Amino acid sequence: MPRIPTVDSRDALPAEHQVVWDNILASRGRVAGPWLVMLHTPPIADMVAHLGALLRFDLPFDPPVRELAILATVRELKCEFEWAAHVAEGRKVGVREEAIDAVRAGTAPAGLTPDEAQVVNYVHLIVR
Repeated sequence: MPRIPTVDSRDALPAEHQVVWDNILASRGRVAGPWLVMLHTPPIADMVAHLGALLRFDLPFDPPVRELAILATVRELKCEFEWAAHVAEGRKVGVREEAIDAVRAGTAPAGLTPDEAQVVNYVHLIVR
């Protein structure tokens, strides 16, 4: 049972905020995980969704670089939901299994290519 009740359907939102649900669904394919809590405050969920879309889809990073950076970040922050989602996405876009394993084990940048190590080291500097 979640500590905070979740907003489990579009109809649970006031009519004027249902567009936020629609936007999250359109950009991510589903409304799940942290969105179900953030939707208690639809303007915040909307801002976070826009920022996330900007970071994931509008910046000029190659998909494997983007996903490795996300994996390193969510591992540092212990975000298990995001880890699970982005491991699958990382594999889909070509992040090496060895890189995923090193980030998961906390041994990165050991075992990474120089380019992968640069991404993970940057994330460590920012997060730590």
